[in-house]
Parts: sequence; C-alpha cells; structure tokens
Amino acid sequence: MAGPAQRTMKRRITRFAASVIHASGFIMGRLFSDDQTRTSPALGTLMSQTRFTAWNQDDDPTLPPPSRETVGRIRPIGRSFDPRVVVIKDSPGPMQIAELGIEVTL
Repeated sequence: MAGPAQRTMKRRITRFAASVIHASGFIMGRLFSDDQTRTSPALGTLMSQTRFTAWNQDDDPTLPPPSRETVGRIRPIGRSFDPRVVVIKDSPGPMQIAELGIEVTL
C-alpha cells in the first residue's frame, strides 16, 4: 500500500543491486524519468551507467568470457517522482537475474 507522500514528493534511489548468475558482462544504469520540458531528453533515455565487465584483471581476453555469479551494485544520482533503473545485457552470452533490490528514500 502506498504511503501518503507516494506521488507528492520526489524520491531518490539510494541503492540498486542485481544478483546475476552465468553473467558475462552487463550494464546497470539510471533512466530519465523527470519533468518533461522542451529541451529534456525522451523518457527512458539512459542518463548514467556502470559497466560490469566480462573479464577481470587477471583473465585471458583471448579466451571466451568466463561465466560469473556476482552482485552488481550502483548508487544512481538524482530525484524523480518515478525513478527508473535498468539492467542491460550488452555482450554475447547467457545471463540470469536471480534478484533485484532497490532502496528508495523520500
């Protein structure tokens, strides 16, 4: 059930985490969802992103990317009435999202 200030105050995502299985690289980011003006980007435009690479520092990049089980975490900036975040699979290979966690403040 929504609280009394659900739609009257802007909210901020303080933490966003994604637990992934068999991942070989992905992006987590914040999407535009603020007030629409003449010069604002379209709703859903990727505004900031963090890349979780397929290879770690000591991996051999000439081999196929290893399949990892990890948790990616970001702290997106900005406030919005309807804040939006995204997980994008941008490299070849499988990925299962086991859990998403979002902490939001008013």
